[in-house]
Amino acid sequence: MSETINSQVEIGKAKYNDFAILYRANYNSRSVEQGFMKANIPYTMYSGFKFFQRAEIKDCIAYLKMIVYADDLSLLRTINNPKRSFGKTKLKFLKEKSEAESLSYYETLLKYQEEVSFTKTKVKQFIDTIDKYKKTYKTLTISELLRELLDKSGYDEELCLSGDQERIDNVSELLSSIVNMEEEYGEKLELDDYLQQIALFSDNDREANKNSVKLMTIHTAKGLEFPYVFLVSFNDGILPSYRSLDKGNKIGLEEERRLAYVAITRAMKGFYMTESEGFTNYGKRKVPSRFIFEIKQTLFTRVGVLEQELIEEAMESFKDTEQKNEIKSTSIFQLNDSISHPVFGKGTVKEINTKENQYLIHFIDKDITRPISISFKGLDKDIKY
Repeated sequence: MSETINSQVEIGKAKYNDFAILYRANYNSRSVEQGFMKANIPYTMYSGFKFFQRAEIKDCIAYLKMIVYADDLSLLRTINNPKRSFGKTKLKFLKEKSEAESLSYYETLLKYQEEVSFTKTKVKQFIDTIDKYKKTYKTLTISELLRELLDKSGYDEELCLSGDQERIDNVSELLSSIVNMEEEYGEKLELDDYLQQIALFSDNDREANKNSVKLMTIHTAKGLEFPYVFLVSFNDGILPSYRSLDKGNKIGLEEERRLAYVAITRAMKGFYMTESEGFTNYGKRKVPSRFIFEIKQTLFTRVGVLEQELIEEAMESFKDTEQKNEIKSTSIFQLNDSISHPVFGKGTVKEINTKENQYLIHFIDKDITRPISISFKGLDKDIKY
């Protein structure tokens, strides 16, 4: 996608602002933004904030920075997030002592943690959490570290209680991106290296450029038209969404089909469809959207080769419930087994449905229940000693 856009601009066929990137949900912008940053393509968000400028992503990065740097900005972002009864008065005391004694905020907090005004706060728990992982973080992967930090700090619990699915999806997408980066790195990815790599994406002082690619959700694009449109993450489970694929949800599926039509008809000169590979957070192999196969193959040009095995797997997943129920799978886990998922953390197997080829797992860390494919290779048995 980046190569296509840059090549069109270089030959003078188009300008950056002739291109619009559309996606089903805001969390889908993460990979696009990172790709554009690397390719030096200017872009402007027209729905929501840039991925690394979203509050919950900044919170996660600040917690990671506390482990390596314990810098003042990261402490200010995390000390009362979630709420620890550390209000303006206590913060003023901290800042005054810090300035008077030429200490960082965290050093000041360590020195005065027994201060009487702090005793009714949860500052001690905060310090204990940060101090614990300052000592042990090198024994963990970054994804493991972040999951444990969000859990032990209470941030994860507060996020789940908020019921804000978009924020939950954004944090899951961040964790997924870290897991993918760790797998691609080839050796252990050090926390300091990771934080330096994403520093570019976290820069919130970038000015909007009028000649820039437009990024937005399909809903935001309704009624608008652009010379060139890319529809990204055109995968089953994203467009159409998992919710629309629930049993009997034919109305929801039709709504998703209309949404895909809206995206396609935003383009005036050229329309591009892209889908991603790998596995979803729910453990299913990513397959192209069923809507792609509903378009006559003579109406578009396919770039690259789609493996026959993937096509067959996609077609199998498109079958209706009765056909799917004929498929039997072998489960390696038993009911009530404790397992570990690379993104959702620890959980317990609540149901095993070999006909649907999936487990129903309650994830303790996030207090959510999700269907996970039996064939997903990322599940490990959580052995308790």
